[in-house]
Amino acid sequence: MGNKLLLLVILALAIPVVAHDHDTDQVTFTDTGGVLKGSSKGLSINASTLTAVIGPDKHAVTGANLGSFSLSTGKLTSGMLGTGAKFAGGGSLCIAANGKGDLRAGTLFQGSFTAPLSWSLTTLSNGTHQYTLAGTASGRYLGFAVKNVSVQLILNTGRGFYDGAATVYSGSTIATGQLDSD
Repeated sequence: MGNKLLLLVILALAIPVVAHDHDTDQVTFTDTGGVLKGSSKGLSINASTLTAVIGPDKHAVTGANLGSFSLSTGKLTSGMLGTGAKFAGGGSLCIAANGKGDLRAGTLFQGSFTAPLSWSLTTLSNGTHQYTLAGTASGRYLGFAVKNVSVQLILNTGRGFYDGAATVYSGSTIATGQLDSD
C-alpha cells in the first residue's frame, strides 16, 4: 500500500434480532485495527479488534479489546480491485467477544455470504476514493439462526486507489432485523 493511509472504514451489518412483538432491535459493533487484503481470491480482514458493543436497549460496552472481527468473501468474479468488482458468495463473517466488560466470551455472530458481493468505487468531491463492499449473509447471532444479514463495508483510501491492502483504523457494524423462523 506504500504511503497511502486509510481514512475511514465503516462496517454496517444488519443481523436479524427480533422481540416477541416483531419490533426490530439494533446492535452496533465498533472495531479497529487489522488489514483489509484483496486479490483475485477475494477480500479479507482478520485481527480487527472489537472495541464497543451497543445493545438494543442502547446499553454500551466499551474497551480497548473486547474481542475480534473478521470477514472474507468468495473469489473475484468480475472487475478490478482498484475500479470496482464483484465477488462470489461464500466466505465468512465472524464477530467474537473475549468476556471483558458485560460481554460473555464467545461468538456473537458467525455466518457466510449467501449471494455475490459488490465492490464499488466512488470519487468524492475532495478527490479521495471511497470503496463500498455490500452483500448479504446468513448464520447465527448469539446462537440463533438468522438470514438476510445485510453487510456493508466503506473504505476511504485517500487520493490513492485500493491496491490490495489497507489498514483498518476504525469500523462500525450495525445489526438489525428478525430471527430466521426455520
